[in-house]
Amino acid sequence: MTRKNIKMNFIKPLILCIVLISICSCGKKIQLGSFNPTRWQGDFNGCDGNREIQLRFLNGLKKDFEGLSESQLISILGKPNKQELKERNCKSYYYFAAPGKQCIMENKETKIPYVIVEMNAISYVSLVRFALED
Repeated sequence: MTRKNIKMNFIKPLILCIVLISICSCGKKIQLGSFNPTRWQGDFNGCDGNREIQLRFLNGLKKDFEGLSESQLISILGKPNKQELKERNCKSYYYFAAPGKQCIMENKETKIPYVIVEMNAISYVSLVRFALED
């Protein structure tokens, strides 16, 4: 083998690796509109009422969240209030969206809204849904 062949055999895989890394590192970008991640994250258990206000803005972004990575999701919504590991390494993240039993206060018998984010086995958002606490 000549020196030129050795060089070419080394450079081709190197270029391929660089291209693959640059493609994989590109994350999905999301336009948050009126949703304020700082206010959402600052109201960790939903006890201050800021999450309840942000909920209507978040509702309009449900489809935009699908395909986000776990780290992108956490950078927007913060650490979840509850996590549930499901079969096949899928996870559900729960975010309390209003004051409820999680807050230290007298609570009426009302159903509290929360956001459920379903993560697939490769840690990407597969579904965002809203529910009422049972």
